[in-house]
Amino acid sequence: ACPVWSHCAALEAGTVAERPAPKKRTKVRREARAVGVFVRDGRALLRRRPPEGLLAGMWEFPSEIVGLRAGERAVGDAVRALAGELGLTVVGDAGEALVPVPHQFSHLHVIYRPWVMTVEGEITDAQEMRWTPLDDSGDLALPVAQQRIAALAANR
Repeated sequence: ACPVWSHCAALEAGTVAERPAPKKRTKVRREARAVGVFVRDGRALLRRRPPEGLLAGMWEFPSEIVGLRAGERAVGDAVRALAGELGLTVVGDAGEALVPVPHQFSHLHVIYRPWVMTVEGEITDAQEMRWTPLDDSGDLALPVAQQRIAALAANR
């Protein structure tokens, strides 16, 4: 029963069946992203998102989609491969996995799986990128989840 039936103009007019039903919400998509917190000379690499779409023009740590059930090793391998695609070489050990950072958008639930890796080399990717201190992104606009990742990396 409708909680406002006593005030319903459609019920009074006999037109309830003609009213549209509430739209069904689309199912929220889930994805996991392997996030590379690539550190060189005390600074981390950030890239600018495309000018259109989700979080347009904001800055983020480089990432790529991985399976929702990917294990730590698979995520670490994906981040190392991402470093290579950018022209960077991972130095020393395999890196350090940070705690996952979940973030809920209206239509998307993302679990960011960050890894901190010390790197060397020059960026070969054509996207706009910048090296910045982990504890101070300055004037760069970072989405909330990326701010959490930066704080985790800076305080490890």
